[in-house]
Amino acid sequence: MSKTVVLVCGTNRVGKTTLVDTLLGLAGEPRAADGGIVECGRMAGLHADKTHTSTKRLAPVISRLFEEHDIVFVEGMYLGTSGVIPLTLLHLAEKQLVVFLYAKVSELAARKRKRPKAYGDFSAIINKQRQVCRAVNRFAEAGIPVISFETGGGNAERIAEQVMGSLCC
Repeated sequence: MSKTVVLVCGTNRVGKTTLVDTLLGLAGEPRAADGGIVECGRMAGLHADKTHTSTKRLAPVISRLFEEHDIVFVEGMYLGTSGVIPLTLLHLAEKQLVVFLYAKVSELAARKRKRPKAYGDFSAIINKQRQVCRAVNRFAEAGIPVISFETGGGNAERIAEQVMGSLCC
């Protein structure tokens, strides 16, 4: 099977980690490994924001994961803000996909009201969403497949099934 890297990007609290965990759960019972990595069958998930913040650190980790896995999901809000980092990562595999998760401003505001301390500065959250949106447009212009999902009220299982369907074709 060809190696596939999937970047899952978006601003704070749009469901990036939930989606990656759901995608891995489709393959069975995920098991945690070192360095923010979760493995399950032929798939692995890497939470880039937590432990690996530069291409120099991410690329070798992804290459190592491809020794045992066919699909690597790389999750992180900052992946979409710099074109160099994601493009380098995407070219580690034969197939690539960018998944952009976003939420309406009203939904982000409602989430912030529920947990004010957990979400940080609201204007920064909105700014990050704009930055990632611009980066996603650059990926599409470069010919990299992009799928986008508005996560307010959507469920992770439905989105995960659509992502997996995109990978199979």
